[in-house]
Amino acid sequence: MPCALAVDAVRGMVYAVNYADASVSVIDARRDVTVGTVNVGGHPQAIAIDAAKHLAYVADAQDGTVSVIDTEQKRLLKKLRTDGRPYAFAVDTKTHRIFAATMGSAPYSELPIP
Repeated sequence: MPCALAVDAVRGMVYAVNYADASVSVIDARRDVTVGTVNVGGHPQAIAIDAAKHLAYVADAQDGTVSVIDTEQKRLLKKLRTDGRPYAFAVDTKTHRIFAATMGSAPYSELPIP
């Protein structure tokens, strides 16, 4: 059950968040083939890419975490706790700051830069 997409236009990759099986599919858009799958756990529902840092951020609003994926190695680096429950992202590509829209006491939280 794909529920969100993000694109790394420089590398020609598409990242599809799969809600039902708690993973992210990595798709080579130039060849139209899946080149990897990263298990993130929980119920992921949003994704953002910082192409310059080779990182993807995946939100899990149910458990209040963000999975950080190394997009070059196609592996989970770590999970971050957030204030509230993250359900959407914005990445400042100049400063590499990551903001998550959250349900809870604050309308958003800034994630620590890995």
